[in-house]
Amino acid sequence: MIENRGWAPPKKIMGKVNGIHAGKTFEKDIIEGMRDDDDPFFKEALRKCESACGHPSEGPRGKIIGTAFLKGYLHQENGKNIYHRFGGKVFEIAPEKLPEKVLRWWDSHQYGWHYVNVRPLKKPIPAKGKQGIWNFDLPEDDQ
Repeated sequence: MIENRGWAPPKKIMGKVNGIHAGKTFEKDIIEGMRDDDDPFFKEALRKCESACGHPSEGPRGKIIGTAFLKGYLHQENGKNIYHRFGGKVFEIAPEKLPEKVLRWWDSHQYGWHYVNVRPLKKPIPAKGKQGIWNFDLPEDDQ
C-alpha cells in the first residue's frame, strides 16, 4: 500500500507498525473515479472494500481502522525514483522495475510511504484525527 504525503516519514516511525485512521470526511470523487476506471486493480480494491463494509461511504469514520508496517518510502530526486528502506538502505529504482500497483497509487511529486502487512482491527478505535503523526494505544486483543 502506498500513502502519498508531502513529506518524508519521520525516522522514529520507520520499521514500525502504524495505525490507519479513517477521517470523518469522505472523498466521494476518489471512489467514483475508481469505479469508473477500467483497471482491474482498482475494481478489485473497491470490491474488497465493499464486501468488508458496504459502500466505502458507509464504513467507519473518525476511527483507527487498521495497522500496517512502514517498510520505506519512495520519492523522486533529480528525476530518479529513490527508495529509502527501513534500516537506512537507499537505492534507485528504474521506472520499469516499480510494480504496477505502486505506479498506480504513487504520485511522484509526493513521498510515497510504503506500507506492508496491512491488517484491519477487530473493533475500530474512535479517534479524533490530528495533523502529522500522533500516538494511540492498541487494545490487547488486536496486538
